[in-house]
Amino acid sequence: LLKQTGCHYLVYAPESGSEETLQSIKKRIKLPRLVTSIKTAKQCRLTLRVNLIIGFPNETRKNIYQTMLFGLKMALIGVDEVSVNIFSPYPGSELFSSLHATGAVSLDDNYFLGLAKLNSEYFSLSPTTVVSGIPPKELVAYRIFTLLAGYGIGYLSRPYRIVRTLKTIFSDGGAHTVFEQRLRDFMQLKKGSKQTISQLDGGSP
Repeated sequence: LLKQTGCHYLVYAPESGSEETLQSIKKRIKLPRLVTSIKTAKQCRLTLRVNLIIGFPNETRKNIYQTMLFGLKMALIGVDEVSVNIFSPYPGSELFSSLHATGAVSLDDNYFLGLAKLNSEYFSLSPTTVVSGIPPKELVAYRIFTLLAGYGIGYLSRPYRIVRTLKTIFSDGGAHTVFEQRLRDFMQLKKGSKQTISQLDGGSP
């Protein structure tokens, strides 16, 4: 029905591939049912994204590995993008209130600036984290690995995506994924920079 309305891009947000973490954050979903829905959506030829989060309070490496493995399995069954973000507690949420009460987070300008940078500066090696026992750099490594491995699995198992991405980068058509949009933005920015340099060097305006 979504496909019939003109929907082409759908985002699923299980947040975690660990049942233990899902119970801890009170995310009342059933992963097997969600996977069934994802498979059906792919049969309908929808472009799919799965959002995952690592670094919840009290998470263990085992929980994080389960989430990473879940993301890679989703890439294998056809999900176009597996996004992995590092947990950031937002004011007003139950998790934020409990962390704030223990002094783990403080509500000030620096905190809000950290939230703004956390998921925009994807390759930052010193993000603000709240999980104990796992260094921030380690979380970043998990995040980048899952991101790159997810795209690698997607492109290697479905080579037609390579052609699709190249067409998107070098055409004016709409991007199918956020990754394709970012690549095209980068290429256009690079092209614009070259034109500017040419003009400064005395080239035709």
